[in-house]
Amino acid sequence: QSLTISANGSSAVVTLTGNGPASYTLTGLTSDGLTKTVSVVSSASACGQTSVTYTAPASCSAAPPLKASLGNYVWFDANNDGQQAGESGVQNVTVVLCDATSGSALSTTVTDANGGYLFSNLDPGTYRVKVARASTV
Repeated sequence: QSLTISANGSSAVVTLTGNGPASYTLTGLTSDGLTKTVSVVSSASACGQTSVTYTAPASCSAAPPLKASLGNYVWFDANNDGQQAGESGVQNVTVVLCDATSGSALSTTVTDANGGYLFSNLDPGTYRVKVARASTV
């Protein structure tokens, strides 16, 4: 996330990191009656909005983005036409979660006895899933 703070024609950008609830103190915003504009640029919204104007002093609490899970099922496609009744899941297949932009591996898991897999506690974002080729898949 980043905050763009504008006051009296000057702007500054502050980069925010972390996953938990946090408070950020902006110093130098005096109670002089002038309006200070704070725009929050994020995939999540702060205080229910993506751009908010405050008059100093002011405060706002923003909840961190919710975590997500991504999962599916690996099965043996006996006739190469997509999943049909009777085509069972394949266990012990390696599944890799990758960053969609860089392609770098973020996490690896193995399918369960029914062919299912799940990546949990993920930050909001775009991911790519790679399934390792196995002799029975």
